[in-house]
Amino acid sequence: SCNFIEGHILEYVCHGTYKEDIRYMHKDRIPAIDTPYAIWRRTDTSHPSYLLIVFYDSPLFSCYTVVLSNKQLFCDGRNYALPSTEPAQLHCIDFPFRYTTELYNSCAKTPCDAGSPPISVAIAYMNENVKTTGEPRVCTTCSAVVFVLLLVVAILQ
Repeated sequence: SCNFIEGHILEYVCHGTYKEDIRYMHKDRIPAIDTPYAIWRRTDTSHPSYLLIVFYDSPLFSCYTVVLSNKQLFCDGRNYALPSTEPAQLHCIDFPFRYTTELYNSCAKTPCDAGSPPISVAIAYMNENVKTTGEPRVCTTCSAVVFVLLLVVAILQ
């Protein structure tokens, strides 16, 4: 549960793109490399202690303030959620996390103080990066290639 930001006004901080070095360092495989993201922070703290990070382009990217309530995101004081603003996945991480600091420092004008990293973060993925297919299928071309390779090995022995 994202109690640390639930019902709080979150103010826009910055936006950036998910870079290859951050992906290799932190292994978040949900967003693709160069996926856009935006960050908002609670306004009632002086440091970026409680953050919302939203991956993938969304109508939320044009919001100066966002409020999370019952897993819905509300933009700029509206009392209704905008279309296409429900996250495909929402992860609430209630402990300091270096990944959060890296994303914040990659786009914010002023990086986090080393002694005051973000304490908690909600990460919302607005799209799924992994496409699923219906039924698993056998690759007939792959099967034929394997068969030919096995045949060649058997002949050479």
